[in-house]
Amino acid sequence: MAPGQYFAVVQHPMTNNRFDVIEDRTTTPGTTYVRMRSSVATSGADVFIAEGPGHLQGSNAAEALIRLLDNQNIDDTYMRWIFLIEEPRIEIDPVNTIYTAERFMITGRTNLAAGSDLLVEVVSSAFGHTSKTKPGPFSGASGIAKVIPGDAFSQRFFFEVDPAAFLPDEYTIKVTSLKTDQVATTTITVLEGMPPTKEPPTELPAPITTIPEPETPTPEPEPEESPLIYATIAALLAVVLFFAWRRG
Repeated sequence: MAPGQYFAVVQHPMTNNRFDVIEDRTTTPGTTYVRMRSSVATSGADVFIAEGPGHLQGSNAAEALIRLLDNQNIDDTYMRWIFLIEEPRIEIDPVNTIYTAERFMITGRTNLAAGSDLLVEVVSSAFGHTSKTKPGPFSGASGIAKVIPGDAFSQRFFFEVDPAAFLPDEYTIKVTSLKTDQVATTTITVLEGMPPTKEPPTELPAPITTIPEPETPTPEPEPEESPLIYATIAALLAVVLFFAWRRG
């Protein structure tokens, strides 16, 4: 079947134990009609062409079949669903720089069925750059990875590699389906030794927050009473007494 969207209809004959919507391949050579059992027409509401000149395609054919099965004179029942057929697909997850002192995992996704076998190859670029007369050093790895169930959209695969014997170089990862010949590739860089340790970030001391002490308000000095006021009052009092004495 070609990749694409497909409509499936499962028909059951129900109580009369016979299909009341049938296909007819004999009326016209090279043409397949789908019609009600009681009809012999080659056109109209009770029939449609499934194969041959003028045939309905895809969802139109599925809807025409369902319309016949929904007829009140038909006791057949049915179930329908839609499914997709895709091209085989393999995707390799990104791989960071690899160091020979640490094992690493090749992971990825595929739409191949769970249980399928994938050939995983890790090949040094030096493999293709040497001559027969002067073979150069070569390192790599290969093995079989099983496809395991994933999520609703794809399955998963895993393949662990020990690069202890790898020479520092650029490597090609190649994943091949043994059933469909579908291939995916990516490249990685392998360096010698251990990955550099990351220095922990220097923590700055927390700033010390100084809470200022509340200022005590300075009381304002009370104004001193001037002696001039008392002298003025005494003078006025003397004047009043003098005038009072004169009158007396």
